[in-house]
Amino acid sequence: MFALGHHYEPPAPQAASQTPGAGEASAPATEDDGDKPTLSTLALKALFLLVALCLVLSTALGLWMGLTQTRQKRLGGCWFSQAR
Repeated sequence: MFALGHHYEPPAPQAASQTPGAGEASAPATEDDGDKPTLSTLALKALFLLVALCLVLSTALGLWMGLTQTRQKRLGGCWFSQAR
């Protein structure tokens, strides 16, 4: 989803005199796992997804309450001034 780009310069090519000979073994290549999302990154993404969903739900509920609830016309000013 959000891929990290490579921000480092590749190493300069080595001269022919620095390459290992036939009898020498080269070092094994290591896999670069710097682009793999860690558990904390996935947890943070899940948290932001949950927050976004709750904001959408809260907004929808507020709109529904505001548009569907009937308002009674009250006489006498404030709602707490009326005796029931």
